[in-house]
Amino acid sequence: MTEAPEQVIWALDITKGVFRKKIVNTLRITNYRVFLGSSYIGLSLLDDIVVMNQHRVSDSSYTSVGGSRGSPRVGSGRSRSKSVGDVAFIYQGAPYFTFIGIEDPQGVARLAKAARKTLIVNMKAQEKIDKVRLEEERRLEQLQQKQEERIMSKTIRTTTRTKTATITCRRCNTSNAEASKYCNNCGFRLDEDGGGKDVVTNEGISILNQKPSSTEAPTSPVSTTSKISQNLDQGARKQDIDNNGFLTCELPDYGIRINYPSNWIKVEEGLKAPMLIGFKSPMENPSDTVLENVVIGLNSIQNIITLEQFVQANINGLKANIHEFSLIESIPTRLAGHEAHKLVYNGNGKRFMFVVTIVRGKVYHIIFTAEPTKYDVYLPIVQKMFDSFQIMPISK
Repeated sequence: MTEAPEQVIWALDITKGVFRKKIVNTLRITNYRVFLGSSYIGLSLLDDIVVMNQHRVSDSSYTSVGGSRGSPRVGSGRSRSKSVGDVAFIYQGAPYFTFIGIEDPQGVARLAKAARKTLIVNMKAQEKIDKVRLEEERRLEQLQQKQEERIMSKTIRTTTRTKTATITCRRCNTSNAEASKYCNNCGFRLDEDGGGKDVVTNEGISILNQKPSSTEAPTSPVSTTSKISQNLDQGARKQDIDNNGFLTCELPDYGIRINYPSNWIKVEEGLKAPMLIGFKSPMENPSDTVLENVVIGLNSIQNIITLEQFVQANINGLKANIHEFSLIESIPTRLAGHEAHKLVYNGNGKRFMFVVTIVRGKVYHIIFTAEPTKYDVYLPIVQKMFDSFQIMPISK
């Protein structure tokens, strides 16, 4: 579903002065947000839009006298009346913005409500599309898993019924048919490997480790060392992976630790400062050219700045530099146990989630980037990454 560009549907400039009027504030309503000066809030976040203090005002009446002395004429008139009131935009049970003294406040409220309703309907429609797609992907994944389980079960039953002699490759521990000369998995030459035979019986698998004959050269120390190293590496990798299939990444020089999916690619080179490290999702298919990713950045700030000031400066920069920027969510949150702020926005044809915190004069931020239609699909696994993020003392 293609998102409509942001457009202004109502605006009013607040001025002061009589002869040289000066604009002191600007009120705007777009199809996505409500603005009061430079501050704004998303329409979808509002609870309601209500009109308060509505009343009618009119210009003063007048009386005129004219004509000649002998036939005077008297006339009177009154200017038209108009409805004036306050339009309040309710967020979490209280007015977030209030437009005061607005002409035709009911019309303005109806316009804003209609835009809010359209936005929410479109968002829910997109959520349904994403939910259906996610359920279909899960269903296909479950079917594939069941098919693999059936194949594995059939293979096990066939193996336990038949006595089969196999040769085990000492390089990768893959079982091969007895007559095989090369390993089906790694391509190693089996007759030079000195691999023993694995005989499968009804009672299970018993490995008969055949030793090389006296005419064969003993296993080289290099080969043995390589195998031990390989086993150690496999053991270390197994310890790094938790029950959810995540690996742990640590940057001790920066005091950062985060968990990431074991099938994602860790990117450490080619990143521009202040980005330190990134993680890319695997390709879904050969034509998948936009890979979802998470990157971590770190800035040092010289001047004293609050988190709110940093966030507002960042929003201003995004507006100026990102094509068709639209802010979806701007709320306080927590990151690594510290007060933080989260922004969700669209721009350049993508959707972003930006979470930032300031700790001991350093700005830590994580950015998740995805195609808008895949954002909610990847959000649960990315949220686990954000939740695992830790800020530790920097190693000396």
